[in-house]
Amino acid sequence: MDESGPNMGPNGSNNGDLNSFEIVNKADVEEINEDLGEEEWVDILGSGHIKKKILKKGEPDTRPQRGDLCVVSGFGKLEDDTIVETFDNLEVCVGDLELVHGMDYVLPLTEAGEECQVEITARFGYGDKGDPTKNIPPITKLYYSLTLHSVLPDFDLAELSVEKRLDFGVKRKTRGNWFYSRGDISFAVQCYRRSLEFLDSANMNTNDASQELLDSLIKERVHCSNNLAQAQMKLGSLEPALISLNNVLSLDPNNIKAMQRKAKVLSERNEVDEAIGILKQAQRLLDTLETDTDDATVLSKLSGDKKLVQSELKALYAKLKSNTAAEKEIYKKMFSKPLAGGPDDQEPDKKSGPAGSFNKLLLMLGITAVALLTAGGFWLRLYHPDLFSEYLWNVD
Repeated sequence: MDESGPNMGPNGSNNGDLNSFEIVNKADVEEINEDLGEEEWVDILGSGHIKKKILKKGEPDTRPQRGDLCVVSGFGKLEDDTIVETFDNLEVCVGDLELVHGMDYVLPLTEAGEECQVEITARFGYGDKGDPTKNIPPITKLYYSLTLHSVLPDFDLAELSVEKRLDFGVKRKTRGNWFYSRGDISFAVQCYRRSLEFLDSANMNTNDASQELLDSLIKERVHCSNNLAQAQMKLGSLEPALISLNNVLSLDPNNIKAMQRKAKVLSERNEVDEAIGILKQAQRLLDTLETDTDDATVLSKLSGDKKLVQSELKALYAKLKSNTAAEKEIYKKMFSKPLAGGPDDQEPDKKSGPAGSFNKLLLMLGITAVALLTAGGFWLRLYHPDLFSEYLWNVD
């Protein structure tokens, strides 16, 4: 990490891991705020990427911390004063990447009731891709007007209604999808993980929730976990991806997409037999679904899924065959290696004929006898230690 912030992806795009992302050191925040006055620009990171100027001071000792819920309003504009985004009384959690990335550095330095101006370069804004949907060009500096209305510190997820948690979860999943589409995979993973914290029903009061709402909650958890697995696979994090896929299949055992992805993960871990088993299960499920419907659209999708599964199975069988051949070759080399001092060290005329064959036979019998005696000794020692000690170690 350089002095200007989190690691960047190719071409300067944001691609940091917010699990280890420190917004601002607490001591630095206090020091900055002591010197922070009206009509003064403060370079938050010391690199010129994020600058802030207070227009109206807020209430002392009300700065939010990571995870706190804030209500903010404001707008962002280009250098020519073209407004490209607005937000009014928007609820955001510090560190959840709900606004442009640089705002997660600004909010911990802002007090409730404060009004300020913020300048954010492309590195902590929309990167080298910009955002065509907002008419933000690539590599563009943005100028924000920001008001922090209120801060709800340390809010308890368990106290939020099911509707609110579903809403928060879906928003973060959607944000993760946006980062994934831009190639910012680490940020996507962070958003998906945060989304699942809201969608997890383990610490949720669902007594008054309708069945329809609960079904929506499970559906979103399945989608988000599946997306998380795909992002983790992109990063090469196979073990976390496998956990995410198992979570999907625990909620939706017939999820074909999760089965295919799990087979891919297992294949990359060289667990080919298990991968084949998963795809065979998916194949049987697709056959059943195909016989249970007459809908042309559904049948067309099932047909496409079946072709994909068959193609993946074919590739796995080829890999299994290749692995088996490689293992045989290794065993062949292991057992065909000449033994020092054995018959292969003798002169050719002494190895050929009945005498040579008899010597080889004796050698093989001797090796087998030693192996059997050793295995028997270990077996006795393991399963009959008392007998073993009395029989082998006691002296008359």
